[in-house]
Amino acid sequence: MAAKDKTKKNTKPGIVKTVILPVVIMLAVGGGVGFGVGSFVLAPRMEAAQEQAASDADTTAEANGADTENYATADQKGALDGLAQDIVDLEPITVNLAVPADVLMRLQIAVETSSIVSEGTLNDVHQDILAYVRQLRLDQLRSPNGYLRIRDDLLRRAKVRSEGGVSKLYIRTLVFE
Repeated sequence: MAAKDKTKKNTKPGIVKTVILPVVIMLAVGGGVGFGVGSFVLAPRMEAAQEQAASDADTTAEANGADTENYATADQKGALDGLAQDIVDLEPITVNLAVPADVLMRLQIAVETSSIVSEGTLNDVHQDILAYVRQLRLDQLRSPNGYLRIRDDLLRRAKVRSEGGVSKLYIRTLVFE
């Protein structure tokens, strides 16, 4: 009988054989594959891309007559400065919605002007947006399509009020309380 008990113990698979050993084997194989792909496939491509970028930077710097430490040329800096001047933040708007009347909405908007727009025109745009927002209902804003429709309506009103001076409208924040 003792011989039968020993054979029964040996035929039962243990937790080591069923769970731990396959996990260890999978981790070893995955690590080896990851190391091989990273070392032999991706590393040469990354080195080639870095060399290409360095040679492009050298030729650009030589063409501009500047040091390689100068990251942005004067033309690039001027273009970035022009972009920052075209976007104007309007004053934040805080109003009660038409329905339900106890819901407050805070809206911050920035407009991108395509030409020089006077401050008075921007104030008119702000007042027109304020008048439009006061008549909104909460159910108009609940869906993503509603949000896009409201944004398009605000842009259309801003374009009309500024006589084409506003080219884009950005909703920075939209908070309900």
